[in-house]
Amino acid sequence: MADSSGERFFTRTLFAAIGVMAVVVGVYIYDGVNKLSNAVIKLKKVLFRMPELDTWVLDFFFSVENVSDIDLTVTGYVLDMKVNGKHVSTIINKTSQYIAARGTSEIDVLATLKPSRLKKEAGAIEFIAGLFDYKNMQIDINGYLSVQHNWMTVTNIPVSYSFKLGDMLTSSAPETKVSPKK
Repeated sequence: MADSSGERFFTRTLFAAIGVMAVVVGVYIYDGVNKLSNAVIKLKKVLFRMPELDTWVLDFFFSVENVSDIDLTVTGYVLDMKVNGKHVSTIINKTSQYIAARGTSEIDVLATLKPSRLKKEAGAIEFIAGLFDYKNMQIDINGYLSVQHNWMTVTNIPVSYSFKLGDMLTSSAPETKVSPKK
């Protein structure tokens, strides 16, 4: 028995409505993720630990102000850390961190440095000499993060943050946007 024209019309209308709803929801979530590039990031504090003689751990705590209307979860990031322009660590994290809609959340970034590797990567002498002039030590963190809202994930969102260690000690750490460079 052949489909009636009424059944075909209903089926086509149903699929069209589902398609339109999917596009609207996708655009809404994409807009919220896109607004993440307007999030204000401020470095709150840095903790330094030395669990072993050849292992230094820097724990950065960033405050992230989410200006979008949707909750987001950072699902991971890959960041390169430079000190005075020299690469000292690659930070990879796959742990989820929640960012509330229209709120401020804290993101924890843990960097592990091996001083023995600094000889190859950044020059241990320059790095250690920089510690004595720590107020002028320039720290640059650049890379990409991935965020998710419900079922939609957006990857490779550029992140860039730079500050002088001396600014941290005087509570004048700069604010920055998630993606200030295009």
